[in-house]
Amino acid sequence: RHARMVVVIGAPGAIWSQLANACFISAGLFADIMMIRLALVLGYTWLLVQGALGFPIWPYLVAEPHFMGLDTVLWSALGIYVQGSAFVQLLLDERQVRLSEEEDALWRMFFRLSGISRLLFKTGLLTHGQFRSYAPGAVVSKVDEGRRVHIILEGEVEAILDQNGQRRTICLGSGDLFEFKYLNLFRTYVGFLDCSMSVTAMTELRTFSVSVSSLEQLSRGSASRLAWQAVIIAAVAKAAEYGDNTKVLTPVLGSSKRLIMGPSAHCRAPIFGPLDDDELPPRDTPGSGRFWRNPVLALLRLARSSFVLPWPFSPPFHGMRHEPIPPS
Repeated sequence: RHARMVVVIGAPGAIWSQLANACFISAGLFADIMMIRLALVLGYTWLLVQGALGFPIWPYLVAEPHFMGLDTVLWSALGIYVQGSAFVQLLLDERQVRLSEEEDALWRMFFRLSGISRLLFKTGLLTHGQFRSYAPGAVVSKVDEGRRVHIILEGEVEAILDQNGQRRTICLGSGDLFEFKYLNLFRTYVGFLDCSMSVTAMTELRTFSVSVSSLEQLSRGSASRLAWQAVIIAAVAKAAEYGDNTKVLTPVLGSSKRLIMGPSAHCRAPIFGPLDDDELPPRDTPGSGRFWRNPVLALLRLARSSFVLPWPFSPPFHGMRHEPIPPS
């Protein structure tokens, strides 16, 4: 005859155990990764306290006789390290990102067109390019080594396009991009694939340029690809807008009169200018740079805005893990 199994319901764990379970449960109730990491850090912290105090039962705070659950303490400490290091990195990402005046102007262009944060701009876009200056008369395609895409910050260029044996001349100014055919790397069809371009600086020229090899790397990232796609679409739309609304400029470099699309020389386009108050990112937006003005209040707002009850009390979020497939 088999011995009968008797199930004995024990006393609930001490307050440390209840707090740990509550924190672990709350990690599934937030939609923001920072709040999830914080909940896990707190959960492992209370679990470590529970193990270090000998797994006391309710309502005691310390077990008698006192002992330590060494395995629970070690695993909890490891959990605090893994989740805590990630949480600290998320906090550091919310610091104000310092940019030079020129870098800041370029970020304002990307932000207005794509909404990219200063941190993603600095780490994902800015490090892949270079600011370069060219004297009037310089042939940009000859001065540069290798194939590059340029964003014009200041100045004007004359671009001679040779496509299928037909040559035409256009002028580009602040806020415009060249060379066009390399912009197809971002899966936004621009055309000009069989077109060669010779670009000459008409004035003092300042550009931000990225090599094609770096563009190929950027095209595989989600945020950088979307930012560049937004800039490319804006550039194509601008070209279409000015296509039938061009103006004749005074001859530069001794050449004949030519057409211009964009701002006049020696100035920046308004898209590089300071942001108005209504253009600033909301203070609760990740990367806004305003988190550390009042971090406690910012965390409370984040907890409120990202709190989501489980199904069926709240509708499910579809595609949370999905991202656009990067180009191969």
